[in-house]
Amino acid sequence: MLRMLINFALESLGSTVSSDKVSVDGHECTNLISQDLTLRRKGYLAEHFLRPPVTLTFHFPCNVCIHKVVLVPSVGQQKSNLLELLCASQLQYRETLHLSQMKKAHIESRRESHSNSSTNFPPPVFYTVSKVFSNGDETCFYNPKVVNLNSELDTFKKQIAMRHFKSEMLTAASHLTIKILSTLSGSAAALSKIDIWGLPSNSVQSHLKEKIFTKYVNFLKPECSSSLKNENHKQDCGDLNISQGKIEIPEEFLDSLTWEVMTIPILLPSGKNIDKSTLDTYIAHESVCCKKPRDPFTGIEFSDSIKPLPNLALKARIDQFLMKNSSDQIIGTVPRTVSDGLRTLLGKRKVTGQRVNQNLLSTPCISDVDRHNTHRLHQTIVKECTIIVPNAVPANTDTGNSSHETQLKDSLNSALFSILHDLPSSVNETNVETVDVKCCSCVQKLSNETIVYQLPCSHVVCRTCLFLSPLTIFKCSLCTLGFEKKMIVRKH
Repeated sequence: MLRMLINFALESLGSTVSSDKVSVDGHECTNLISQDLTLRRKGYLAEHFLRPPVTLTFHFPCNVCIHKVVLVPSVGQQKSNLLELLCASQLQYRETLHLSQMKKAHIESRRESHSNSSTNFPPPVFYTVSKVFSNGDETCFYNPKVVNLNSELDTFKKQIAMRHFKSEMLTAASHLTIKILSTLSGSAAALSKIDIWGLPSNSVQSHLKEKIFTKYVNFLKPECSSSLKNENHKQDCGDLNISQGKIEIPEEFLDSLTWEVMTIPILLPSGKNIDKSTLDTYIAHESVCCKKPRDPFTGIEFSDSIKPLPNLALKARIDQFLMKNSSDQIIGTVPRTVSDGLRTLLGKRKVTGQRVNQNLLSTPCISDVDRHNTHRLHQTIVKECTIIVPNAVPANTDTGNSSHETQLKDSLNSALFSILHDLPSSVNETNVETVDVKCCSCVQKLSNETIVYQLPCSHVVCRTCLFLSPLTIFKCSLCTLGFEKKMIVRKH
């Protein structure tokens, strides 16, 4: 039973982590070993003004035989590309003075605290065991002496071996250091995930091995108990794959600003996806400072050609993921769009429109002309509603038997309706009559490409007629008024 691999990157086992650089608020190095999944998912992110190298040192509660180290050196778009792994080994502290004269409680307290105190040990000496050039992808560092390549590393694309001529660096490691030597495109040093899989070293005393194993089993028990409740005790805890701790939300489903699951994803001109509520909040804050709506990542103002668009393909994938994992406690609390109100609204519009139409047509005091105009107006309103929501689902009273495809389609319709509701309608566009602009002197048509000057009397004159006039006072041929040339301004 002690052969089960243990993840030593957990604070519940007594492991600690420290960094030599300041981190961003909410992205401290302690997130990497936290038991809280929300904090653990945020990872570590150094301040943007700090340059590599950045060092993260993990101190284990006992000497560890490291089997493999799995890490993801990226947080969002911040990626680390050159990593170096270093290990240190310190011998176990041994009591040698008058053990028979010391109380048993005092001995136990010394044994528990020796792994956390550094006053009894010389400073650790680190040796490089591996180095890799990564592009922010998940990387697995393995110990070739204890890991079977064919069975345990098939799921990892990037596999790097750890080697050192001192075998105790990997078989009895007390410290593990990850040094970020460079980042990609000048981004901040980042590390979103780390798992240190191994076993207590052979030199560790048996009672300490049992204590660590008991802590790790207690850490896994809440996951098993929550999974058993969700499955109504129909499956064994070891066979469950959908537990609270094992569901990983894809990064593309998270808001690039708030790191929460998006309800209505909006694709920005910069290529980032954020939720519609986040964008509305950002625009509202910008309007307080009298700023126009702009991309929060690039600062470029929105225009007709550069504007945010709803990402319906991503919306479909998010809804499918939420419906598939709706039994999970965390996933079940994620807000989502509901289309029942949309169907009810459309149903009420349809019924109300029919009733109004029938009542108006059956009223005896309305003339035939008014009756005809009312019918045309009703048809126009129905046509506009059809154009705005082309894929609206008719009202259905039996909502309990709706299929997965129907729910997904209704959710997309609801998201599309909420987005199009805020956009200006372009159904009833009026034809603007173009007026020919003519020169008041030569009576020639002036195009938009021609240089035109405007007189104080609101008439226009071409550039040729204005400069060919030898007098300082130019006389308008239409209203026979004279103006000094300095009073004439250029129109376009």
